Amino acid sequence: MLVTKNPAQYITALEEDITDALQIGLLFSGQISDTHAASLLELASAIQSTPRSIRCMCLRFKDDVDEGTMSSFLYFGQMIVGAKAIESLVLEGDGVGHEQIVCLQDFLSTNTTLRGINFSETKLDRSSSMLLTGFLTGNSSLRVLNLSSNARVDDDSIGTILTAIALGGSQLSTLNICDAHFDGVEDLIGDNGSITTAGVRTITAFISQTPSLVTICLKMRSLNDEGIRDLSNVIRRRDCKINRLEISGTFGDGALQSIAEALRSNQSLRTIDIGNSLNLTDEGGRAILRVASVNVVNTWKQIMASNNTLRSVYLKSRPPPLLVSQDIQHALRN
Repeated sequence: MLVTKNPAQYITALEEDITDALQIGLLFSGQISDTHAASLLELASAIQSTPRSIRCMCLRFKDDVDEGTMSSFLYFGQMIVGAKAIESLVLEGDGVGHEQIVCLQDFLSTNTTLRGINFSETKLDRSSSMLLTGFLTGNSSLRVLNLSSNARVDDDSIGTILTAIALGGSQLSTLNICDAHFDGVEDLIGDNGSITTAGVRTITAFISQTPSLVTICLKMRSLNDEGIRDLSNVIRRRDCKINRLEISGTFGDGALQSIAEALRSNQSLRTIDIGNSLNLTDEGGRAILRVASVNVVNTWKQIMASNNTLRSVYLKSRPPPLLVSQDIQHALRN
């Protein structure tokens, strides 16, 4: 998606009477010019009146925005109150914090049509999470929640957000929660991150109470064997609709054995992506392979106990001595 400091770039497209959905990307950095400030308000007016749907509006903030820029953004937030064209909102960058969410609070708290909200690499924290409760409890249309790489999101933030979603009655289909600075296996060592095992329990409890979920991505340093066992209890249920599961954490072979047992009754999972983990070996991979592979099933009883919907399991390579063999990785992928 193109992200620009010039709001005028989208105004003409919003006025076109065609059905194709748009994507809008705005960058806020430093001082805003008078021309761009005026265009920002014109854009807000165009968003209110456009016949087109806006599939995604991405607002990216750097941490050097001045008072003039924030004043213009506040007016922008007030002018889009009631706009129904926006399907998904993305807030990203280390300049997104309490003040930016305040500017959008009236828009969000009265919105009942937004289907997705994404916070990525922001300063979202427990106080700014509280500002979202009106939106989350009042919007039953929400389907996607993405909280990725927000260093200040902690157990309280997670509890506030997920409790509000549950109270709002939305049928969430996609849930992504990922620790900040979590790109490689070396990031698992040391600091356990802002989300602790208590936060993981809050997340898995929410998942258990949300049978509409189809896609789940959890990448957290505190996601250990206990957290995976709680997830497995959801996977084994007959009402489970999850078809894609991505997990990274500090779990080991025992966690994969829990998933393998759950797969015996699961009929929805098609893909499992297992990323960074400190403690996996061939033992865990074989546990899933025994359940998912029809090539090792010899009797009708075993066939009935196996999972025949799972298509691929991806195990991220990691250095010795904790390496899952290439043979098992290949067998699981296929």
